[in-house]
Amino acid sequence: MRAGVDVFLFLGQCLAVDDSDAAVAALRNAIAANEGSWLEVVALANDHLVTPTLFESLQRKGVSDALPPDLRSYLAEIHGMNARRNATIRRDALEVTRQLNRQGIVPAVLKGALQLFERHGGDGRMMADIDLLVPRPAFTAAIDALTRIGYVAVSGMDGRPAHGVTLARAGGLATIDLHRDLGPQRSVLSAEAVLASAVSLSANWLRLLAPSPAHRVLHNIVNTAVAGPNHRLGVISLRQLHDLAVTSHRHAEAIDWVAIRGTMGQQGLAHVVDATLCLAHRLLALPMPRSLDETPRARLHFQRCLLQLRSAPLALAARYWTGLTQPLSRVNMEYVCDCDVGAIDLNLSRARRVWSVLRRGSAKKIRYDFQVR
Repeated sequence: MRAGVDVFLFLGQCLAVDDSDAAVAALRNAIAANEGSWLEVVALANDHLVTPTLFESLQRKGVSDALPPDLRSYLAEIHGMNARRNATIRRDALEVTRQLNRQGIVPAVLKGALQLFERHGGDGRMMADIDLLVPRPAFTAAIDALTRIGYVAVSGMDGRPAHGVTLARAGGLATIDLHRDLGPQRSVLSAEAVLASAVSLSANWLRLLAPSPAHRVLHNIVNTAVAGPNHRLGVISLRQLHDLAVTSHRHAEAIDWVAIRGTMGQQGLAHVVDATLCLAHRLLALPMPRSLDETPRARLHFQRCLLQLRSAPLALAARYWTGLTQPLSRVNMEYVCDCDVGAIDLNLSRARRVWSVLRRGSAKKIRYDFQVR
């Protein structure tokens, strides 16, 4: 991380979902006090892929006039370029959906790609891929359908238990991540549950689905703590956290945080929900749900994240530890084994997997199998 904690906190204030008069006034004062640090702020925003989102947030709050003119012009240009890029990606997503619909497949749009189809638009969201969930029985047919319009599988077809496959096409701006499961897990959030409660999206008369707000939030947290390593690493992804905060803020009445916490708690991960809410509350001003309070463990996690921003050796140590332990978590191992495992079987499965990796021989292969993703 190139920027210090103060810059990180200031960027969070700029991206916050609180647009109240008091919050906007405080932000305007902070912008005035931040006059000499904009290079660091923009560098950090670029690192987190939120530069167009930063401009959109400052525009929405009505404080972009307080920026230096050259900075305002730069951010506006980046935002405009991203909007044009997203328009092209949206056309590709519609073409893919049309092809799937011809085969009787109705995909659900996941994660940031949803913003391409919502009425508030996705001009500020930087896109690298389009995540689509299809019913498990239709997974192979969906891959075949996309190969007929030029897409080629570039990962996820190596014979391992795969929750999805990544497809790319020459000249395309974004890959297609076609999912049959939501990450390497089924026990926390199943694809069947998401598809069963999904609602129809209006998109050029095509059949397309959007997960419920509660499932969007839960999927975001699953990406952080189960499929992805950020929680274990003590790393904050501002783009992912901002997605969660925006969804939670817009759909507050439709999201039962107690139920989400209970779902994660069944896998021993309730503390991750607490930590995620604490981060979103402290960094992006997301109001805490009425039914939940910050816990001491969540506050400690927040302080750990800030400490690692200050200390590169601590961040490096966390990276190595997470690279070893993340693939061996219970949820991941149950997905690999395709079964529920008890404590003894779980540890035996972990030992077998470590041994199989070590037998591959080279340090490069070991790093690949246990890399932080």
